[in-house]
Amino acid sequence: MADKVFELIDPESSSSSDNRAAKDAELWLRITAFLSVKSPSTQVTYAGIIRDWCGFLGATAGS
Repeated sequence: MADKVFELIDPESSSSSDNRAAKDAELWLRITAFLSVKSPSTQVTYAGIIRDWCGFLGATAGS
């Protein structure tokens, strides 16, 4: 499972921008699914953490 997640976030693992966009969408879909089963307060906490990490990495959360 860890290899599959790493493949989703490893920028060197994609060969085209279309492939990259599909992997980005899959990653955000997985994050959304994970958060959907958490309590509302946990969702808020995790959303803040995700926004902070995305900002640190120079990306827009959910993009």
